[in-house]
Amino acid sequence: MNLFPKSLNLWVSLPRNDVELAQAALEAGADALKVHISADHFASGTRFGTLEEEGEKIAQIIAAAKDKPVGIVPGDSLEALPGDLEVLRDLGLSFVSVYAHHLPAGWLRPRPLLPIAAAPSFQFPRELIPALSRTGVAMIEAAVMPRERYGQPVTAQDLAVYHYLRRQTGLPIIVPTQLKWEPEDVPALAATGVNALMIGAVVTGHTSASLHKATESFRKAIDAR
Repeated sequence: MNLFPKSLNLWVSLPRNDVELAQAALEAGADALKVHISADHFASGTRFGTLEEEGEKIAQIIAAAKDKPVGIVPGDSLEALPGDLEVLRDLGLSFVSVYAHHLPAGWLRPRPLLPIAAAPSFQFPRELIPALSRTGVAMIEAAVMPRERYGQPVTAQDLAVYHYLRRQTGLPIIVPTQLKWEPEDVPALAATGVNALMIGAVVTGHTSASLHKATESFRKAIDAR
């Protein structure tokens, strides 16, 4: 499955594992979805349960997505990560996203069972991005903003960071909306050369109506470029 069929793709990180939210995002033009398990999600304020607790809801989301990719954040610590990628692959998931400092080395060699997005945090040394790209990960989720910046407007300095990351790696780059992105910011983001904007709770809100509205707005902005 091609995760990046367009020059700039629109992904949606669901604030809850809820098929109604997934359907709202898909109807409004999402190219891919992301779900979570075993995590306290800072931006949404949601506590996601274990795979056993969330599995049925995730299966419903995958079924609703049909030919659209669905990925997963499988935990927010090493202890929370499932021990075997086969479990996630067999669910029908298309990719896994893990903070670089939580990503088990054993998931990367000899070849991952699922494409893995490594998320370097704001504390990750940026000079190591080229080396991270050579570890076996398939893409970079640029979750590089400190928590005090969450929900703040996008600045030229932020764009410079994404330009810098683009120059450091040839891997696809996904930018999550840790900041308060607006549809009118899309041309500036596209100019950085990243591959996807992943909108989440900071810009989508928590309801199916607000998520649909946000996804539709960003879809129009991306398509209008």
